[in-house]
Amino acid sequence: MPGEFDGDRQLLTDDAGWDAIAWTMDPELLPALAEAMRVLGEKLPQGFALRATWVGSEVREVRVVSADELIDLVLASRLNEFTSYRVPPHPRDGR
Repeated sequence: MPGEFDGDRQLLTDDAGWDAIAWTMDPELLPALAEAMRVLGEKLPQGFALRATWVGSEVREVRVVSADELIDLVLASRLNEFTSYRVPPHPRDGR
């Protein structure tokens, strides 16, 4: 995700800590990010990943979640800096 979201607004709040268990994100922007995850989950049957790290930061954990679980994490502002969230492929439903 870009450092800026929804125009020039920052997704992370000023008090988002580097070593925090989860990023502190702007609550007004969370619905738009959650909607982006919903669309990706719906439109990408091959699955996708969201890497919640700064450029250059290492990934320490890969967490496999459904698109709905990822949406819940986004809405609760519970993304972790060192985690790559992977939504696995899902079968096409005949469309």
